[in-house]
Amino acid sequence: MINLKMYGQPSSVYEYVKMMMIKQAEKAGLELNIEEINDLDIIISEEIESIPTIKVNNHIDMRYQKDEDINEFVRELNSKILKEENYGNMKKILVPIDFSETSENACAFAMGLSKDVNGILKVVHSYIPKALNMEGAVYIDPEIENLRREQLDSFVDKLNSSWIGETVTTPLIEKDFVTGFAGKEIPELASKDGQCMIVIGSTGSSGSLKTIFGSVSTMIAKDATCPVFVVPPNTNYGPINKIAYAADDFDIDSSVVEDLIYYTSIFGAELHLAHVDDEKTSELNKLQSRLLLENPELKIYMHVINADGIVEGLNEFVEEQGIQLLAMTKQKRTFLDSLFHSSITKRMTINTKIPLLVLHR
Repeated sequence: MINLKMYGQPSSVYEYVKMMMIKQAEKAGLELNIEEINDLDIIISEEIESIPTIKVNNHIDMRYQKDEDINEFVRELNSKILKEENYGNMKKILVPIDFSETSENACAFAMGLSKDVNGILKVVHSYIPKALNMEGAVYIDPEIENLRREQLDSFVDKLNSSWIGETVTTPLIEKDFVTGFAGKEIPELASKDGQCMIVIGSTGSSGSLKTIFGSVSTMIAKDATCPVFVVPPNTNYGPINKIAYAADDFDIDSSVVEDLIYYTSIFGAELHLAHVDDEKTSELNKLQSRLLLENPELKIYMHVINADGIVEGLNEFVEEQGIQLLAMTKQKRTFLDSLFHSSITKRMTINTKIPLLVLHR
C-alpha cells in the first residue's frame, strides 16, 4: 500500500488530481491510502506553500504550481507514486535508443504497444565512454557523456510533451542512462526490472538477416530472458489481427503456450501455427489442441508449409496470409537459432515488413 497525504481545499483541480491518482493506481493494481488534509491551520503550520500538495510515503513532495500544466503535473506525480511499488503489475517496455531514425521508430512502436499491454515506457541510452589520447595520456572526456545525457533528456521531454492534454490513457515514459555496451547492458537491465519486454529497431531495409539483426539487436534478442520485439524500419504500430508462430522444436514450443495466449488475447488476434515440414504434423496438432484447451476462445489455425527452405517458406506464408507479427522461440536447436547462424544469414532473407517477436523459455 502507498500512503499519500493530500493537502488542499476541494476544488476542480484538487478533485481532478485525486481522481487521476486513483485511476492510475487501479491500472497498476496498487492500493492507495489517501489522507486528505483540508484544514487551513494544518496546511499553514506544515508550511505548505501551494495546493494541492501531495506527500508520497512521507518522503516525496509534489506541489502543484498554478502556472504549470495540470496534466503534466499529474503524469509526473503518478510516475513517482508508481515507482514506490515498482509500477505494480504494469509491464515495463524497454526501448534502447541511440537517437537514430531506426531506434526512434522502434520507440514510436513501443508507445503504441504500451497502451495494449498496460505498460510504462522506459527509454534507455547505453553510453560507451570515449577515450581521448592527449599527449600520451588517456583521457575520458566527461563533456561527451554530458551531451548524451542532455540528448536523452531532450528526447524524453519531447515524447512527454506530445502527450500533454492526455493522462492515464497514454503511457508513462521513464528514462535510464547506462554506461556500457547496449548488447550486454539492456538484457541485464531487463532481468532486474521484472515483467519486462524489449522493443528494438532492426537496421536497414535490404531484407538480409545480417542487416535485420545488427550486432546489438542480435545480442539483445539472443541474450534477453524476456520477450523481444524486433521492429523493421518504417513500421507503424497498428492493429495486430494475425500472429504467426514458427513452430519447430515441440518440446520447447509447448512451454511458450502462456506467452502465445497472452499476446493473442491482448491483441484479439488469430494465431497461426506454421511449420515447414510435414513430418511433424501430429506434433503440430497436439500443440494446437493444447492451446485450444488452455483458451477455447482463441482462433487457432494450423499450417504445414512445403518449401525448399525454412526462411523461404515463412516468407511466402507471411505474405500470403497477411501475417502482422511473426513469433519465434529462442532456444537451442530451434529455427530462430539457425537464423542467427552466419551461413544461414548470408543466403536467406526474411520478410522485413512485419515485426518479429522473440520468446524466451
